[in-house]
This record gives sequence, C-alpha cells and structure tokens, in this order.
Amino acid sequence: MSSDSMKELRSLAKLVKMRNDVARKISKKIDTPALIGNVGEYIAARVFGITLETSRTNTGIDGKFKWGALGGLTVNVKMYTIPKVLDINHDAPADIYLVLAGSRDQSGKLLPWCIHNVYLFDYKELKKDFTVNDRKIKREMSLRKELWTQAEIYPEKRNHRTILSLNQRKMLSLFNDCAD
Repeated sequence: MSSDSMKELRSLAKLVKMRNDVARKISKKIDTPALIGNVGEYIAARVFGITLETSRTNTGIDGKFKWGALGGLTVNVKMYTIPKVLDINHDAPADIYLVLAGSRDQSGKLLPWCIHNVYLFDYKELKKDFTVNDRKIKREMSLRKELWTQAEIYPEKRNHRTILSLNQRKMLSLFNDCAD
C-alpha cells in the first residue's frame, strides 16, 4: 500500500469518526438511531404537535396530530434530502403524509439534512389523483411536480389545509441553512 493511500485512509477514518460522534450526539438527543427519517419525525413532532407512536416499528403511521385543523389525523413523516418520490404503505396508509425536504448543495455531491420545503399530502386526495389519471398505485410513488407544488406549506403556503404560525415557521427556519 502506498503512503498516499494510507494518508488518505487515515484522513477519511478521522472524518468517519467525527461523523459517528455527531450521530451519537443526535441519537442521544432524539432517543433513537440518528437516521434522517428519525430526525425528521423528531422535528415534525415538535413543530406540528404530533404524538409519535411509541413503537418505532409501526408500519405506515408515525403518529397523530394533537391539535389544530389536523387534530386526530394519523401522519407519516418523511424527511428527504431531495423530494422525488413519496414512500407510502398502502396496506396501512396514514391520513396525512408530511414531507420535510432539502435540496442538493451547489457541488451536487452533498445531500445535506436541511429543510427548505415542507409538503402536506392527504392520502385520499393522492389516491383519487392516481385513480383519475389512471396511474398504478405503488409503494414509492413518483408524483407530478404540480402535486408537490399544491402540497407545499413551507416556505410558501400553497396548501391551505393547515396554516403555520410564526413560531412554527421560525422552528423550521432553524434547519434552512446547511452551508458551513
């Protein structure tokens, strides 16, 4: 093995250790593994007043909204680095799908954990749209851009099913900036 390779691997090993240290701290904070979906559920629970299911293995439903226009409805929370498809369990669908989404960085090489947009989808409306447009309903559904636009509740308010308070918007804005 060349000394350059050893040097590169040592450098990478240090970065991996730093990443693992951060993941350990996130896991301690959210009391579950530091996966992007778990972090999204933690954020959504606090911003949107969601009572999360105690079992992390509950298929299709992550929790229920506690209050507001969505109070009592079941929710499945997704956090995506880039919103392309919506993963839905049609055997146990939630009433609402809440998607926290970021975007690719300038270089295109990094998919940071950011929240640039939030989308709120009603399962019944999605199912109706797919039926009307004669599209097959499957687990990972690629949605038309128009549906993503109509579902947006943050930063733009295009979906009027719920209205975000100033405090909710401030909480979400904490995760806007992913730059160093």
